[in-house]
Amino acid sequence: MNEISVEESKRIMTNILKYIDEICRKNDIKYTLIGGSLIGAVRHNGIIPWDDDIDIDIGLLPNEYEKLIKCLKNSDNKTYKLLDMNTEPTYYYPYAKIVDTRTICIESNLKKINNYGIFVDIFKYNKIPNDINEIKKYYNKCMNYRKLLYKSIVINSDNFIKKIYHKIIGNLINIKNTRIITNKYIEFSEKYNDTNDTNVMINWTPYGAEKETHSISNFDNYIDVNFENINAMIIEDYDMVLKRVFGDYMTPPPLEKQVPQHNMKIYWKER
Repeated sequence: MNEISVEESKRIMTNILKYIDEICRKNDIKYTLIGGSLIGAVRHNGIIPWDDDIDIDIGLLPNEYEKLIKCLKNSDNKTYKLLDMNTEPTYYYPYAKIVDTRTICIESNLKKINNYGIFVDIFKYNKIPNDINEIKKYYNKCMNYRKLLYKSIVINSDNFIKKIYHKIIGNLINIKNTRIITNKYIEFSEKYNDTNDTNVMINWTPYGAEKETHSISNFDNYIDVNFENINAMIIEDYDMVLKRVFGDYMTPPPLEKQVPQHNMKIYWKER
């Protein structure tokens, strides 16, 4: 197999985003770049230059998310494939991915997912309770599910003690049980989506539950931005959202922290 360079992987990911964007515009679906992808769009007009970002992230409100997933499932495109809990038996994340089927993605520290290639992540912003007591319980339970899921999918570590721990836990929890954890997490995290509550939280929270809680009104309006020379959508209130999550997001980190973060190898299936 021929390994794919970081620059080439970025081009492939951008084409996946272009495919998603075209489907969304055709079907009046609103999405936004999020996290590091949103910072990259605002600060660099694309992927953060020093990042080996093997994923581009987008987020959608529940109804928009379901519309997009339905469109992707019905698509007859052969290059790009939807991976989620309903389309791939070895998949275990509570959010979806679109992968390039011509590529193979290997994350040596995680349980294997079949048909895994270079991808764009598709996250859902679920409604959360307004009540202060309920929201604390919600945060805690979501984070507990996330920790349990993480323990069940990690099978390796650079740290010797953690390596032994993950080997034991990873062997004890098979893929069937891992998917049970994910399904329970999805069911719980979506329990408020049919309410009139006014805040939302992403369904995978790498930066912390409170930081990634936003008013649903932040998702009222969307604007277009240039992202790696394609047209992409972001929320008009991006500044408020990014400041809540990252603080001063417009100031790049010091040079010593401008380093790759991912532990991933990607290859062409065939050329």
